[in-house]
Amino acid sequence: MGVATAETIDRLGLDSLTDIAKTTPGLVFDDTLGRDGNRPVIRGQANILGQSGVAYFIDGIYYTGSLADYDVDTIERVEVVKGPQSALYGRNTYSGAINIISRLPGDTWEGRATADISEHDRYELTAGVRGPVADGLSVGLNGRFYDFGGEFTNVFDGSKVGDQSSWSLSGVLNFDNGGPITAMLRGYYNRTDD
Repeated sequence: MGVATAETIDRLGLDSLTDIAKTTPGLVFDDTLGRDGNRPVIRGQANILGQSGVAYFIDGIYYTGSLADYDVDTIERVEVVKGPQSALYGRNTYSGAINIISRLPGDTWEGRATADISEHDRYELTAGVRGPVADGLSVGLNGRFYDFGGEFTNVFDGSKVGDQSSWSLSGVLNFDNGGPITAMLRGYYNRTDD
């Protein structure tokens, strides 16, 4: 099993799941058809049509959407389990499973904001804050905006090719007062336009 922690993500400056895959042996993200069509490939086991043989999970819950715009600032660790995992995780896991464990708010308030501006009109803004609101109750909110103007020019009409735009919002409400009951409510919304 491969694991990428929040410390690794921060230390290496990773800003996407594709970057995280580059640090995990045997895992590749095939994004030749764009971010919405990205497909994880574990140990070369992939299919051309249909669903991927690798399933995504967020905090152990099966996720069917695209994770191309997932905000890595909300990740505590990424666990990559290689090989057939149907007995443990269920469907679409004959090649493996990727489980994203969310970063939970702690006992102190902390925040983070980043901006990344580069060539080809690429802009990325992320912001997040998390901390306690009552005894045993904590909250976290995160947002991400990404825009890329395109790297290539269509010679026919002069328009840009490969432009990408997306934004996402996520929040977590966590209850853990050290007693027998713990609860977590997590929400994630993203919109992608490529």
